[in-house]
Amino acid sequence: MRPPTRYRQIVRSLIYLTITRSDLSYPVGLINQFMARPSEGPFQCTQRILWYVSGTRDQGLLYRVGVAEQLAGYEDVDWAGNATNRQSTPGFVFSLGHAMIAWSSKK
Repeated sequence: MRPPTRYRQIVRSLIYLTITRSDLSYPVGLINQFMARPSEGPFQCTQRILWYVSGTRDQGLLYRVGVAEQLAGYEDVDWAGNATNRQSTPGFVFSLGHAMIAWSSKK
């Protein structure tokens, strides 16, 4: 079993990274639930996320000047979809062209 403090350090760093990498928000949110008692499973997921991040360092969002992009917004609610605690998960996303500019997901 890995030391919990190392797991917490990695997860905190990944949480900070989600500010600019919204594609990591969902998996990082899942592993964040195991901060109190990390086990081998969540630690392996954390390793996979780090592997994904290292392989996608060159990807990012592109906003072009002078190009008219369409603004779109979507929302959804998963009513009591979490089998563990039966809580709902509402969320929304706004995109400008193909680039996401705002999002939220809360349990």
